[in-house]
Amino acid sequence: DLPMASANLSGPGIVTHTIIVQGGLTVGITGVSHPGHISIATPGYSRGDPEKRAADVLTTLGEQVDLVVLFNHGATAATKSLLQSHEVDLVIDTAHHRSFDPPFRHSDAVWVRSHDQGQRLGELRLGLEKGDISWAIDRKIDMDVTVPDQADQAILAAQAQRELRELEKQLFGR
Repeated sequence: DLPMASANLSGPGIVTHTIIVQGGLTVGITGVSHPGHISIATPGYSRGDPEKRAADVLTTLGEQVDLVVLFNHGATAATKSLLQSHEVDLVIDTAHHRSFDPPFRHSDAVWVRSHDQGQRLGELRLGLEKGDISWAIDRKIDMDVTVPDQADQAILAAQAQRELRELEKQLFGR
C-alpha cells in the first residue's frame, strides 16, 4: 500500500515522501533518482535535480519523523551531498549490485545495497539507540527456482503486469 515516493521525480501517482508508523516508530521515506537522459521524456512526468529537490523534502521529514530512509537509484553523488544535512538515517542503494557488501556508514547514515533484479531476498535489521541507528545487519537469501510459486502471489504479479501494459498504452501508445 505504499505509494511511489520520489523527491525529484513528479507525475501521476508519485508523492515526494511518505510517512509510516510501525512499532511505535515514525519513519519517513523518500527517494532520489538520476535525472535520466535529457532527450528521453515520459509524457506527464518530469525529472528534476535530485540534490536540489530532495533538500527541502529531507528537512521536512527530519522535523516530523524518528527515522528518515532515502532510497538512492543512480544518484549517488547527490545522495552523498544530501547526507551532509544529517537528516538521513538510512540509505538504501537500489543500483544493480551483485556483490555482498555489508552495511557501512557515510556521514551519520547507514548505507546498504539492495541486490540486482530480485535475485536475492533481503532482510535488514537495525538497532536503534536514542533515535540513532547503532547497528545494522543486512542478510541476503538466494531465491531458489525449485521453490513453488504461491497462487495468490502469482495472481498479484499477473494483475501488476496487466496494469503495466495498460499504463504503457496510455503513455506510449503501444
